Parts: sequence; C-alpha cells; structure tokens
Amino acid sequence: MKKLYLVVAITFSLLVQTGFSKTIGLHKDGRSIIPDGLIKTLNDAGWETVILSDADIAKEEKLADLDMLFFTGGWNAYFFPKFEARREIIKFAASGKGVLLTGFRSGYSRTANRSMFPQVGATHNRGNASFVTGVGDSPMAKALSVPVTLGGWDHMTLEIGPQGKVFAECAGDPIGAYGEVYG
Repeated sequence: MKKLYLVVAITFSLLVQTGFSKTIGLHKDGRSIIPDGLIKTLNDAGWETVILSDADIAKEEKLADLDMLFFTGGWNAYFFPKFEARREIIKFAASGKGVLLTGFRSGYSRTANRSMFPQVGATHNRGNASFVTGVGDSPMAKALSVPVTLGGWDHMTLEIGPQGKVFAECAGDPIGAYGEVYG
C-alpha cells in the first residue's frame, strides 16, 4: 500500500509541474485509491477536482468541462475501461485535453490486451528494480530530478510508440511516457 501512495504522490508532483489546466477528473472505482490528502493538495494548488465513476467516463457530457483525466491505477480490473468509455477517453485526448494513466502491477497496466494509446506507449513486460529516474528535459522528467525508490521491485516496462517520449526509467527500462495524440 505504501508503494501505491508513493506512486500517487509522484504522479501528483508530475501533474503540478507539467502545468496542465485546472479542472481534473479523478476516476474512482472499487479498485482505485484517491486519498483525501491528494484531493486536498490538488485543491490547495488551485485545481478543481471532480470524482468520476466508471459510468461517468463513458458520457461525453460528464467529461466536457474537464481539462484532464487522472486514472490513479491500483488493482485495476482486467477489462477496464469498457468500449464506450475508451471511445470517450480517446475523443477527450483527441480534443487536446490531458489523460494521465498510471498502474500498479496488475489489471490494465499488466495484462489487458488493449492499450489505450499505443502510439505513445503500451505495457510490454514486467521487470524488477527499485529506483525510478527522470529521462530527458520535459517537465515530467524534471519532477524526477533525483532517483526515487518505489519501495519494491516490480515495475511495468513500456514499448514506446512512434509518438511517445520517455520521461522515466527503472533499471534502464522505460516506465513513463508522454506524447500528443491529437491534431
């Protein structure tokens, strides 16, 4: 559990330092963890937060006023998200808005066979090491200015797509990527 909270904290740091817009939808289901501290920190930094259910992310009108979607990961369900939600998330990103997907050793981050944005990156393999380092000069890489340990060995490696840029590595394996999928 400590590992998951650290991943959420690092992810929040990346969000703040990348300078995205100020309204963020946080996906919450029975497998997600959204600590009160995360919401408080986002609100204190000027972000408006909206909690979204599985049903909400399949509805264009629920996403219309958001600037970013944040999927905190956790013990994700294998077939998440369903087709209707995937279509809305891809349309959301195609409109120029931000989507941050994280994962933790299971679910769509490891076993699902349908990558959300393969042109940026797709989960490829599982490796073992503990320190995450920033790569490149993007704001997300700069947020990882010193190696950070996640307190464990498991990490998911990425197959980087043609529009993907690596911002984080673990033991030389790419584990964080970003890119633009619209326009």
